[in-house]
Amino acid sequence: MIAKRFRCIVVVVVVVVVLVVVVVVVVVVVVVVVVVVVVVVEVVVVVVVVVVVVVVVVVVVVVVVVVVVVVVVVVVVVVVVVVVEVVVVVVVIVVVVVVVVVVVVVVVVVVVVVVVVVVVVVVVVVVVVVEVVAAVVVAVVVVVVVVVVVVVVVVVVVVVVVVVVVVVVVVVVVVVVVVVVVVVVVVVVVVEVVVVVVVVVVVVVVVVVVF
Repeated sequence: MIAKRFRCIVVVVVVVVVLVVVVVVVVVVVVVVVVVVVVVVEVVVVVVVVVVVVVVVVVVVVVVVVVVVVVVVVVVVVVVVVVVEVVVVVVVIVVVVVVVVVVVVVVVVVVVVVVVVVVVVVVVVVVVVVEVVAAVVVAVVVVVVVVVVVVVVVVVVVVVVVVVVVVVVVVVVVVVVVVVVVVVVVVVVVVEVVVVVVVVVVVVVVVVVVF
């Protein structure tokens, strides 16, 4: 009986030990599987985060480069337009000044020619009158000479007044043209600067809204 009981106890102990070993093995396997799964998940998460960060950095760099290129292009275009307009204005002013100078010279030459012709005609008339009348009465000759001198003086005064008036009118026209051209250039430059500022502000706002 004792031997049977001892064998039963041994069998029970062996069964219990086997069960404990099986349970321990199962627990170890489960723990290893869980650890492997957790490590794999963490690696995947880290890889995904790194990829997302790289993509975001690349997108931000591309957007910044595009914005910088757009701003540089706009600034270059505006500078070129302003330089071209300034050159055009300078050329227009030079042409206007040259035309005005030519007109003034032509007017002065015409006035001088007219004065010379008038003086020559008056002198010829005076000579003829003096030659015709000299034989008749000395007093008449004196009167005629006085009249001729008065006429010449009046003609010279009238010619001088006409020349002065023409020169004053030409100078006033030149000043008005130059003032108008300068005002137009200033208005155009101000409008372009405002347009450039608005474009840059719109680009910056769009970039801020997108990001």
